[in-house]
Amino acid sequence: YIIFTSGSTGYPKGVAINEQKLADLCQWYIKETGIDQSTKLLLLNSFGFDASVKNIFSVIQVGGELVLGPSKLFDADMIMTYIRDYDVSQLNCVPALFYELLDIAEHSEDDCFSGLQTAVLGGEQIDANRLSAWIHDAAMKFRILNVYGPTECTSVSTCMWLERSSLLDGKPILIGKPIFNKQVYVIDRFGKLCPKGAVGELMISGAGVAEGYIGNNQSGAFHQDVFCGGTIAYNTGDYVYWNDHGELAFVGRKDSQIKLNGFRMEIGEIESAIEKCAHVKQAIVIFHEEGQASFLSAHIITDNDGTDISTEAADWLPEYMQRRKYYYYDEFPMTSNGKVDRNALKKSTGKINTNKCEKKEEKVETSLEKEIKKIWLKILRIDDIGYRVNFFDAGGYSLLLYKLKKALEKELGINVTFVELLSYPTIEAFADYVESNKTDQSKEDIAAQSNADQRLEMLKKRQQLSAAKGE
Repeated sequence: YIIFTSGSTGYPKGVAINEQKLADLCQWYIKETGIDQSTKLLLLNSFGFDASVKNIFSVIQVGGELVLGPSKLFDADMIMTYIRDYDVSQLNCVPALFYELLDIAEHSEDDCFSGLQTAVLGGEQIDANRLSAWIHDAAMKFRILNVYGPTECTSVSTCMWLERSSLLDGKPILIGKPIFNKQVYVIDRFGKLCPKGAVGELMISGAGVAEGYIGNNQSGAFHQDVFCGGTIAYNTGDYVYWNDHGELAFVGRKDSQIKLNGFRMEIGEIESAIEKCAHVKQAIVIFHEEGQASFLSAHIITDNDGTDISTEAADWLPEYMQRRKYYYYDEFPMTSNGKVDRNALKKSTGKINTNKCEKKEEKVETSLEKEIKKIWLKILRIDDIGYRVNFFDAGGYSLLLYKLKKALEKELGINVTFVELLSYPTIEAFADYVESNKTDQSKEDIAAQSNADQRLEMLKKRQQLSAAKGE
């Protein structure tokens, strides 16, 4: 198969993985997590995400059961229903989604994870604070495996089982040791091995490492392993160090590559795509981390104040790189040595795109609009927003949409569907819809509708499974 990963030059890079590399990964996954005929693995990754591959083929190899997740991959309530009804024993997802599952389980009277044995988390760093429910609740008997690895090395290269006792002592979450048939090295800027405790770049070689990018064999990231002849090595661009027990600790990236909502992307790729838009002279993209929230903002110099960048940028960028905040400048702030002052840009001193996120609107707000606005501001972690601003243009994404749904149901006492939120994506439009359609809805109606929706979704899934088995 071929997976395209983000490129710093502005163009995605294709990585080809053959059968032998995939087979090696699956054999490790089967042995490490104990997959067998009794395993019921819930697939929570889209097919375009390389994490899906090991989950699909490992279970098929041993005759286990692969449970296809709900169509809405961030609907945590529906996922919990699947976990219970299908007696799921193993799942693999990004940490951000798993946190939501833990929150539901923590506040539920049911034993939501009674059949779960293994949770495999990867794609981004794990926040130990968000695992508090699992750390302190011995009734949650499942284990958690942290996996790390770039697409260029067939998805997983190192792993580490989390231990409650270590996390209680405040020890960091590690990415662990190499998996089957892989060698990992920590090297300095001269390509020499780093001693224990010294931070350096992680280099991976052995089974699973691709031969290079498709159509670009000149990439300096791939080269011969000088420590083990005859194999190809890959420089990950990640800074790590060895601890006293021979385990790897992740420190951060050496370049502008970031992880956002489980997706690896290059800041340069997004900037390059925006600069292809008409009237854009220069674009700088900033990565923000505020508490548990992460998002991107784009800062633009344009020769036309009326330019709607977000619509045109959608022609060049995949969906998960869109929905950013766009700020406009006549010129960027500069440092004393003549470089763009990115720290100053982080404070968002430019003018927000008037086509998408203008805050000042001449209208009389209704009480319902004010209530909805409060919920939006809390979910989006922003100070103000216009009533006609699209939720996604204001920084929203799939997981936040799920949180918005739950918050609206709790605060307004109404049942809300994802279709409704997507159909009426502004405060004004959603408020008008609610006043016209949901003013007489009772809490009993909400509970009944929610249960009915879940039963319908489960019935559809069972019918699909029966058809697949020829029943």
